[in-house]
Amino acid sequence: MNEKLDASAWGSIVAAGMPNSILENPLQDGVFEIHFQKNILYMKITNLGFLDTHPGVLVCLNAAISSRGSKVPPYFSGEGISNSTKSCLISFSDPSTHIEGIDLGWYIGNEIWPSFQSDIAQFLDALAKKLSKKLVIFGGSGGGFASFAISTKLTGSATVIGMNPQFDISLYPTAKEFATRAFPSAEISTEENFIDRRVEWNSFFRDNELVTSLDYSDLNPFCDYLLLQNWNDTHHLRLHTPLILPKVIELSLSDWYGQVGNLGYVIAPWGDRHSVVWRKHIQQCLRMAMNGENSMQMAEALAEEFLPFEPDKVQYKSTLSFPPVHPIGQGSMLLNLVRFDASFLENDQVKSEMFDLSFLLSFLQAKQNNLDIYALIAALQCWHDLIQNNSNFEGEIWKIENVESRLRILLFLIEEFPQRNAMTHHREFFDQFVSEFLQNIERRNVAIEQEALSDLKTFQSKLSRLE
Repeated sequence: MNEKLDASAWGSIVAAGMPNSILENPLQDGVFEIHFQKNILYMKITNLGFLDTHPGVLVCLNAAISSRGSKVPPYFSGEGISNSTKSCLISFSDPSTHIEGIDLGWYIGNEIWPSFQSDIAQFLDALAKKLSKKLVIFGGSGGGFASFAISTKLTGSATVIGMNPQFDISLYPTAKEFATRAFPSAEISTEENFIDRRVEWNSFFRDNELVTSLDYSDLNPFCDYLLLQNWNDTHHLRLHTPLILPKVIELSLSDWYGQVGNLGYVIAPWGDRHSVVWRKHIQQCLRMAMNGENSMQMAEALAEEFLPFEPDKVQYKSTLSFPPVHPIGQGSMLLNLVRFDASFLENDQVKSEMFDLSFLLSFLQAKQNNLDIYALIAALQCWHDLIQNNSNFEGEIWKIENVESRLRILLFLIEEFPQRNAMTHHREFFDQFVSEFLQNIERRNVAIEQEALSDLKTFQSKLSRLE
């Protein structure tokens, strides 16, 4: 069932033995074989020399293994984060991903190792005691689920950070490969009819005390949790996030971060769909966690990245929710501001609003403590991509009335840009958009006010200096 393993790509095996023998001896950088009777857990330690620079120690759990077919297990991740944060990292290779055809195992275990979740939790408790460190367990997607799930079995305290995590693995597309290959003797379903047999699979998991789904009541009271969720990841926001954060369906873009008990959360504009949290923000959270700061402090620090330095005294409650859907046209068609296609450009009922971008004008409220401006930016990016691929609309979008509307939006963004750190992440797009705007204004001899033209050129110059 297992593929051939080769740890040589990660360096030599520095020690092998039972958990107690591993922990009784001095640790060092390198790969360890930890023997749980007939089963082996591969652990990698990176940058042990940084161990005493922080009160906490990082523990990284893998997401899905990319390009798995060209790789040989074991698999480890997190070394880049360890280097950039100058911190000691403990990482584990999920033994279920050593099984042919499984690229994501959620650190649940398999029929050869059904006690895996309990075994790794017990080892982490013992490791924390040996190192006299608080664990900072983190992972993205499947690694995020694993971080939350394994924490429920810890007896000691830990800080747990999950990025775009699942909270019911049976709802995730690759669960069918995991379940049927990790537990073939169960013979509950094939990969093809897995969805039809989800109830039976979930009963099987529960009967075998395997944590494959979580809700808020399952969280460990000794742990502190931070959920980082991308704002337009429809699959997770619809099916997974509500399990751990039920009120997400009621939140607006004004309520995008906060805390419920020992769970801090940030639902932020890190990109489309299942986009990863920006590396800078991951590093910021991990540094804070390793130095003993709590989930709400981390959430507030991330919020400061997106919010204006000097908020306007008048604040408006956002009318947008997650994902940011906005009515457009007389028929109030629903437009996902982060993701829409060319059909809206071709629809006669909304075409005029799509050409002049007037559906965005209501979001031009200065220095607001919400995410509306990022919905505006995302919509502008999506619109730009569509226009680039539809030359038939060029004549319409460069009519003077449409240019003036677009100019109004650009001048608003120019004012907001220096107010929010997170807007620099879009520097490349702004540079391209403004450059094309200025080039077309000149080439088509479109008349706009000289002051506005000067402001655009100054803004473009500033963007160039940010490279």
